[in-house]
Amino acid sequence: MTCVCGQLTLSSDFVSVSLMPKVVGISLVRNEDIFITQSITNIANFCDKIIILDNLSTDNTAERIEQLKKTFSHIETYRINDYRQSHSYIADYAGTDTWVFGVDGDEIYDPIGLARFREQLRNGCFERHWAIFGNVVHCVQLDAHRNCAKGYLSPPSRSMTKFFNFSVLQSWNGQCERLHGGEKRFRTGFNEAQRLALNEQFSWDEAFFRCLHLCFIRRSTKEVGGAMSRLQPDEKPEWLKKLDRAGLGTLFDGVVQGVRSPWKEDKYRRGDLRVVDTRQFFSRVDADESLRE
Repeated sequence: MTCVCGQLTLSSDFVSVSLMPKVVGISLVRNEDIFITQSITNIANFCDKIIILDNLSTDNTAERIEQLKKTFSHIETYRINDYRQSHSYIADYAGTDTWVFGVDGDEIYDPIGLARFREQLRNGCFERHWAIFGNVVHCVQLDAHRNCAKGYLSPPSRSMTKFFNFSVLQSWNGQCERLHGGEKRFRTGFNEAQRLALNEQFSWDEAFFRCLHLCFIRRSTKEVGGAMSRLQPDEKPEWLKKLDRAGLGTLFDGVVQGVRSPWKEDKYRRGDLRVVDTRQFFSRVDADESLRE
């Protein structure tokens, strides 16, 4: 007997069909009121539990999160002052039969594809892997009227999906952004190299684990000068990092709004621009079309 996952064929020695591993979603957000509802709605059926951490949003994100919590009973919400507090919310899952799924407020996953993905998880197709990377379009334009988006495909751009098999870990601790940094200790027989790049095996149209990454599109009503490619935490000036840690960084969001992230510009704008159909991604929520570019 074999387990076939798209183009992957794994021997039955590695297949466990007795229990479905738990999928825990964790979303760290700050000023994401335009797309946060769609982002979370699309992963709701895929995840057994969703943790939403609001890092001092000053737009309508908090209200959107409260509505999501009323809609979905398996959502937990917390407000944190420092993004480095975020990893502690999932650290205790290390060593348990859990996949942790990091989803940002600018990431819209294909919910139909995730249903296929969950079935393959149930069949144990990926249990020998530590991390799985999916197909991505890093969007520079989203047209709600024509149901399409324009952006850069991964590959050749970098995939930013965050899906990790915590069952292969002994521990993952540290004061850091969730799923970034800290110190990982793997169980015997597992290591960091056991990564599966599904985005290199499937085209965008064939993929079941795929995401519209709206990193270059306006995603908060607080963004008054157009879309911004927000700085990565390590790219911020030291004075702003200190203010962030003190919970005061939001006071200066407007100051850095026009600053492009060099890291994102390098990693996410590779290859030719492509136009893709978005109907499967936006079929569940009637987002405010006036807020899309």
